[in-house]
Amino acid sequence: MSKPSSDTSTCQKVLLTGRPGCGKTTLVKRVVKNVSQRAAGFYTEEIRDRRVRVGFRLVTLDGDEDVLAHVDFETPERLGKYGLDLSALETLA
Repeated sequence: MSKPSSDTSTCQKVLLTGRPGCGKTTLVKRVVKNVSQRAAGFYTEEIRDRRVRVGFRLVTLDGDEDVLAHVDFETPERLGKYGLDLSALETLA
């Protein structure tokens, strides 16, 4: 039986998907808070105005953030009703 590698240079990547409200962001925040190794990456949070979702904020695990998608963005890049600011991805992620 082989021993698990103690090589910390191996980069693990995780992509979480799921229905809205199932706990993806909560899981990411709790795991990052409780791991001993440095984590890098990002998640999105809803932007709400009077209980209506109007966009999404991109938040890095280092605490930087920017608006990624919003109903008021008039950009050629769109996803459903949201205009996308792809520079947020390029800058933060």
